[in-house]
Amino acid sequence: MDDNTKINTPLKVTGTDKGGNSNQPVSNQPPINQNTDFPFSSGSSETTDTLTSTPVVSSPDEKNTNSNPQEMPKSNLDKPETVITSQHVPEKYGGRKVIATIFGILLLIGGVAAGVYSVMNQKLTRTDAWDCSIYEFKVSQDGVVSVKNGFHKKAPGQKADIYINGNLVKTCDVPAINPGDTVPICAVAGFEVGNFTWKVIGSEDCEDEGSHQTTPTPTFTPTPTESLTTTPTPPEIGAGCHNVKAFDNNWNELTSSQLSQLKTGDSIRFTIGGTTDQGAFDKARFKINGVVRPEVSNKKPASDEFYDEFIIPEGTESFTVEAQINHSQLGWL
Repeated sequence: MDDNTKINTPLKVTGTDKGGNSNQPVSNQPPINQNTDFPFSSGSSETTDTLTSTPVVSSPDEKNTNSNPQEMPKSNLDKPETVITSQHVPEKYGGRKVIATIFGILLLIGGVAAGVYSVMNQKLTRTDAWDCSIYEFKVSQDGVVSVKNGFHKKAPGQKADIYINGNLVKTCDVPAINPGDTVPICAVAGFEVGNFTWKVIGSEDCEDEGSHQTTPTPTFTPTPTESLTTTPTPPEIGAGCHNVKAFDNNWNELTSSQLSQLKTGDSIRFTIGGTTDQGAFDKARFKINGVVRPEVSNKKPASDEFYDEFIIPEGTESFTVEAQINHSQLGWL
């Protein structure tokens, strides 16, 4: 018999009518059509299923002469029911245990996937919330703590621990910050302003640190401007010198005609003097026939004139005499 054989069992009920005809059919029983497919398991099983089919008694047809069609002969009612047995048919797909196992595996896979998604989503959420390269804490020289959100999304709030010179001095609340905003969050004190190290650590993410060093403000000492010292103009001094004079050895002044009669070897004394309203004259010098003679400080007796004694050399035919007198303040005149 095939695994999918259909069982069609027609049943006939016979009995004895009141006339004593035991072989006359009482009714035409319609066939029992078992259209159920019974796949047989390839494995062995000690359990059998019993399918019971109870015959259905139909009403008598037109040829039945029984006056009571509802009454069945006793002999027919006592006949045993038709029983059809077959091997145990297992549940589809391996039974309930297999389905439960598959369902459990699906639940496990779903739980792992949900966990991975949760971790990835948390990581993405944190990445979107804080980008520490552009989410910056700062502490100013006067102790004001601020945070700048350079991210393109709103940064969620958190807390921040403030360290000054390595010591935790304060924990501040950091609000949610809009993109591009810089927000002061608190201020710290108790340190030398402008000369300290600082560090800010966010409770959720990001930290920054830095330092401030006091740089003395240089004192610019103005370079004194050299004042143009004006040399005081000395008061004008009235000074002048007199004409050169010639004398003989006895201090007799020589006239022009006497000078023309002098000869080689004669001695002449030339004098120079001057007048001044300030200072004094201290020396004189003569230049005879283009030759400058040594300075002299000798004075003519009973006068302020300086003199130089000159002996006429051989071959001298004329005299050209120049003289200068030195003033103590004005120099050579």
